[in-house]
Amino acid sequence: MINWVKFSDAIEKVIDYRGKTPRKLGKKWSDKGYRALSALNVKSDGLIKLDSINYADEDLYNLWMKEEVNKGDVLLTSEAPAGQIMVWDSEEKIVLSQRLFCLRINSRYNNYYIKYYIQSKTGQNEIYKNSSGSTVFGISAKMFELIQIPSIKLECQNQIAKVLSSLDFKIDNNNKINAELESMAKTIYDYWFVQFDFPDANGKPYKASGGKMLYNKNLNKEI
Repeated sequence: MINWVKFSDAIEKVIDYRGKTPRKLGKKWSDKGYRALSALNVKSDGLIKLDSINYADEDLYNLWMKEEVNKGDVLLTSEAPAGQIMVWDSEEKIVLSQRLFCLRINSRYNNYYIKYYIQSKTGQNEIYKNSSGSTVFGISAKMFELIQIPSIKLECQNQIAKVLSSLDFKIDNNNKINAELESMAKTIYDYWFVQFDFPDANGKPYKASGGKMLYNKNLNKEI
């Protein structure tokens, strides 16, 4: 039988700077420096919309991040949408910006186990039913007392996290391979059917090696 406990039982520390802005601190965003992540950038399968990320210089970072995000901490969006979650698996220092919590998981729980549970259908239902707001659903820190998580032995948590992490790694690796193959296919298509430099009888680029081209009236070009 599964023992259900409060989500707060798994949390050692909540870092919440959602109300902060550079203007409130008398500063402005910079062109470079520390990346400022918001709910817009965090999805359960990683960071997105990287070109929308703002940057903070050293002074703004020190004013803002009184408590830093550590490697292994969990990032959880509070709204728009609520419940997107990822483990910050990096030594990079970041600014915790709009609509984003940082949760430090205690030693009784595996941070990846928490991530996979929250992003599961059951976990998302817990987020949804404990969200507030008539138009935009959101969660506040006090709702960690209401959200339920399954409490199982740490050894089992580690096993679950290991299996699911391995699957995620395999999926990510396959996606990278597919993207590379797609890029290669596009390059070959461009060389062969746009630039007409497919291999000739001697294995050399056809057009670049003086291959004969014929004018095509329909295409209004030599092919």
